[in-house]
Amino acid sequence: MTQVVRNFYVNKASNENRTILQFRRAVRNMVLNYVFRDYSFFTPDSQVREIPLIELRGIAGTTKIPLKVIDSIVSKFLTELKHVRGFFKNNSVSYTPFSHLRKMKIYLHKFYRLAPVFDIQRAKINAQILATKLTRICFWPQFMTQVAVVIYITDLNDSNFWRKLRQTNIRALSDCSAYAFHRTRNKLGLN
Repeated sequence: MTQVVRNFYVNKASNENRTILQFRRAVRNMVLNYVFRDYSFFTPDSQVREIPLIELRGIAGTTKIPLKVIDSIVSKFLTELKHVRGFFKNNSVSYTPFSHLRKMKIYLHKFYRLAPVFDIQRAKINAQILATKLTRICFWPQFMTQVAVVIYITDLNDSNFWRKLRQTNIRALSDCSAYAFHRTRNKLGLN
């Protein structure tokens, strides 16, 4: 499998006049974007599920990327996601009103590094706007719920993609409950 993956990156990157690392990053971003927008990796009982082989074949057929490359990218991402979710379940995020926005930007950057499926610069601006709006209406949901709402708003206003991110995948990324996410959306008037 390693040989197929290595050959794919070497052959394609040299054709497009960019480094292998840049091409590898572009392929990873494209595959994760497709997975986040078209497939759910969240089970009804709030667990991260493995994406079946038939769905991976569908991704390979649509994106024209070899199945082994897609399997490698998706399985690595799902493993990292399980570790991140486990970390957030066992550790709570504490912050003061003065460090709230700075911590929000740090966590947005961490999630962007994990899954680059949203515009990070726009998300930082949306985090500032969300903080002022939440202060105005005197409503402070859990920190991870706020992160999920910022990612949702950023994707909602992104005109580069006509298909929006699945809300279950956003909630899985930030380990946010459906009730808290939709309650916050309704309080903010984002129906």
